Amino acid sequence: MAGSSRNRMIFLSPLWFGIAHVHHGWEVYTRIGRTSFAAQQAAFSVVFQTAYTTLFGFHCAFLFLRTGSLLPPIASHVFCNIMGLPDLGDAVARFPHRKLLIITSHLLGVAGYIYTLKAWTCGIGSLYWPA
Repeated sequence: MAGSSRNRMIFLSPLWFGIAHVHHGWEVYTRIGRTSFAAQQAAFSVVFQTAYTTLFGFHCAFLFLRTGSLLPPIASHVFCNIMGLPDLGDAVARFPHRKLLIITSHLLGVAGYIYTLKAWTCGIGSLYWPA
């Protein structure tokens, strides 16, 4: 991607990261039983996982380009693999009287992270993101 713009590196290369997870659809299809229902579940799984991993790839590409280091995207990947996706459904099921608070807290957390991301990744300078 030599000579590419930052935006192109952030938004194009992660598409390949997302596409690299398409093979999980076959696993879902064979695990459920190779039926039409299994094919539907596999298709949904592929679309969701490809979208999620592509978005995560955007995040990691931004971290790498902004900091110039592999440590932030690797740490982010490890953290996300350990934590997994938040299960809002379970939280709301366990505390239905706090549904609004749970959803609002999650949305504020995401918004706060996005809002502060640029400041948190501001370093001395990156070869890929000149100050």
